[in-house]
Amino acid sequence: MSTENRTVDSPPRQTSWDDRMVVKNDHARRFIAEFFGTYLFVAFSLGCLSQVIYAIELGGQYSDTSAFFIVCVGEGLGLTLGMYAAYGVSGGHLNPIISMALALKGTLSVVAMLVDWLAQYTAVFLAAWSVYALYYNAEHEFLGDTSSNRSRDMTTEERALNSKIAASIFASQPQNYSDPDGIGIWGTGYRWRVTAPNVILNSALFTMIYVGLIDRKNTTTDLRHVPVLSGVLLAVIGLSIGFNCGTALNPARDFCSRVISSVVGWNFNLNSGVTLWWFLIPVILPHLGAIIGLVLYQLLIGNHFPKIPRAVLGSDNTRPIPDDGTILVFHSAVKRNQTDRTADVKVIS
Repeated sequence: MSTENRTVDSPPRQTSWDDRMVVKNDHARRFIAEFFGTYLFVAFSLGCLSQVIYAIELGGQYSDTSAFFIVCVGEGLGLTLGMYAAYGVSGGHLNPIISMALALKGTLSVVAMLVDWLAQYTAVFLAAWSVYALYYNAEHEFLGDTSSNRSRDMTTEERALNSKIAASIFASQPQNYSDPDGIGIWGTGYRWRVTAPNVILNSALFTMIYVGLIDRKNTTTDLRHVPVLSGVLLAVIGLSIGFNCGTALNPARDFCSRVISSVVGWNFNLNSGVTLWWFLIPVILPHLGAIIGLVLYQLLIGNHFPKIPRAVLGSDNTRPIPDDGTILVFHSAVKRNQTDRTADVKVIS
């Protein structure tokens, strides 16, 4: 009795909902991740600043000292959360100057940098609108546009001043302690001479330390901790050298928020001589600061690693790292996601 060979077709694989939602284009995935992470960062940052300012002006709930601390810490925590949201897909740069610095360093393509920029500027624009809408009632009460007793008692001068304060929520402004008579070490035009170097210094320090955090040759820190350390770094910059004009190291946040402020009609002349065109400092100069920070890192740190690093010690013997620049890592390290997915990494069991 002969038997007939029959092939049994396997049942078609059912496509799950997760499979249907997968974005296959690399640039599209990158855009979505950077957009989402940047949106979270800016929404938390501007929301924290709005809440503190409106609470002080309308309810007196914070002192000036505590408000400054809350804003700096809140901005740092917002950066940490935003970076964690996007870190696995795009690296969670969330700042045009970081994307530019990594492109100049050669670890990010120019196309990826442009995708980052588009996502970051778009996210900031929508996040600023979201915060504006969320605090719409508080803002109109603060500006005297409601029918409350407080609004009826406000003078024209008070309304104009409050408009300037509201604008400062969404765009960085220099402090009002200029020296128009040229008395002091900075001379005439003090405000411009101190804020421009301050913006460059903030951006240079942030970029220099950030590049050091993600440089595998410079640190053994688990890369999963980079968002936390980046948030701490931003908070420290704000607490230490952010008084003159804020941190002012994210061009996307400053430019898009300033556009929104001008659309709703807020007055930018918070201090004499500060107009809409002040955006040239916090929008353009951070890029210069990032370049300076990257160059300084390479000159002071990045170019001075030994060609033959210390041996990697195994559980049973010692395996020296070869002289061709490759980095040997153990399989356990790969399991902990502590290695970069680059060609210069070889896995040893």
